[in-house]
Amino acid sequence: MLILDYIIYPASKLAIIWIIYKLLEISIRAYRLAAHYQDFPCEKSHWLFGDLLKIAPRLPKTDREEIASNVRKFIYRNYFETEKRNDILIAWMSWIPVVICSSHKTLEPIITKPETRKHHIYRWLGMRDGLVSSSGSKWKARRKIFEPLFASKQLSQFTTFIRSNTVDIVNSMESKCHQPINLSDYIHQLTMNSIFEAAFKLPPDSYKQQKKVLIEGIAAFEDSLMERICNPLYWSDWIFEQFNLGKQLNEVQKYGDVEFNKIINKRLQTNNNTDDLQLDGNQTRRDMIDLMFKHNNGKGNIDRSGMIEEMLTMVAAGHETIANSLSWLIFTLGNHPEIQDRIAEEINEVIGDLDDFSDLSILKQLVYMEQCIKESLRLVPPLPVVLRHLESDVQVGSKVLLKDSVVVLFILGAHHDPTVYPDPFTFNPDRFAPENIDSIPKYAFLPFGLGPRMCIGYRYAMMEIKIFLSQFLRRYRVKSCKTMEEVTYYIELITRPSCPLEVIISPREFNAIAVHLNTFSFE
Repeated sequence: MLILDYIIYPASKLAIIWIIYKLLEISIRAYRLAAHYQDFPCEKSHWLFGDLLKIAPRLPKTDREEIASNVRKFIYRNYFETEKRNDILIAWMSWIPVVICSSHKTLEPIITKPETRKHHIYRWLGMRDGLVSSSGSKWKARRKIFEPLFASKQLSQFTTFIRSNTVDIVNSMESKCHQPINLSDYIHQLTMNSIFEAAFKLPPDSYKQQKKVLIEGIAAFEDSLMERICNPLYWSDWIFEQFNLGKQLNEVQKYGDVEFNKIINKRLQTNNNTDDLQLDGNQTRRDMIDLMFKHNNGKGNIDRSGMIEEMLTMVAAGHETIANSLSWLIFTLGNHPEIQDRIAEEINEVIGDLDDFSDLSILKQLVYMEQCIKESLRLVPPLPVVLRHLESDVQVGSKVLLKDSVVVLFILGAHHDPTVYPDPFTFNPDRFAPENIDSIPKYAFLPFGLGPRMCIGYRYAMMEIKIFLSQFLRRYRVKSCKTMEEVTYYIELITRPSCPLEVIISPREFNAIAVHLNTFSFE
């Protein structure tokens, strides 16, 4: 007993000393950051809560809609309803300064700085430490594993099932013609089916219930995020998991773990030879699981838990951002019938009745369609903000952003900079016409990011959007039930509409005639 006392007592003292040291270290760092940013542009804020009470005035109670509305008011007040925009603005989360950078001139030094990492709140989306949220050597190793999945030869093989899935979804819309419909559910089903087939080689009629639960689970994590950011009680994972909301999200994550484990185990039973996998045009298409098996080699590149977190990441990031972008694009085109008709004409001229897009150069010929996609991504970027944690000081113009700062890359702000985009709230695809695109600064258009952490699947996303439009607009006209001005959007980690994006679709009758006439010559 005396021996145990001799060991435990000094150990407990060391633990207490270590805790005190860490608290002092955190306090000194927080004071240094707060003192440095005192003179930066900011709104007048509460001495203790900072800007938190403007966003969540009933803390510790939080309401997602109230938070989203107040964030929008804060953004509009400082960026869209003022003649003087601050390219760097401080938002105070209690005593923690959050640096908001909103112009291409302030974004570039951050994006190109290698000593930055994703902020830890991305793990609050249920993706753990996967490709989206990891940093350093782990991120580099994982990125290298998955880059072959999005190589050109792979993408061309994806086109067959993406088109097939799209045709099925577009056909299923026919019974909803001439009535208000929210296409978001259809689009989410399409993007989830496509990512399951691209990443896991699982056809659209498989895992239907699991896909439905995963879509709902991803939405639940997104719904909780702003509440968690605004409530200091939720910042600690351990404390958050004691609340009902934390327990519910834990159950969602466990469900994903179980289902993805089943997918891995099923593949292990049928795929025993993974040492000699090659990714070239002569081989059977390889998917994400094949690539992970190849690198599950005992060298620490990726283990079973790593496989699951990357599968969660791929499903969440690979379907939600594309679905969000497509939903906004269709709604926007529904407010511009002359533009959607011009896209339909281009589809007929370039594609006609072609049903094979494996030659990706065909999709590249849809120039005006791409202009419209890019302008929609500018107007409503799927990711309006990106959070970074600085691991070294960064010089931004005349100001220095300190190491350990939390920085918000305000993509939506850069996309609505009137010095780059005159009349920035107007949908104008000609901004991205070949003769105009060179006038847009490199870091003023960032729907998929830029630099080393640019979205690994951006070409996949553009391809899927083009294939969907080529099938949808060949079949239907679309008219939005509300104008763009009547629908506001909430600025969270995704750009969320304040109400369902309802449209009315009707058959595009001239399409078959146009294709038919193109086969004849009248000389």
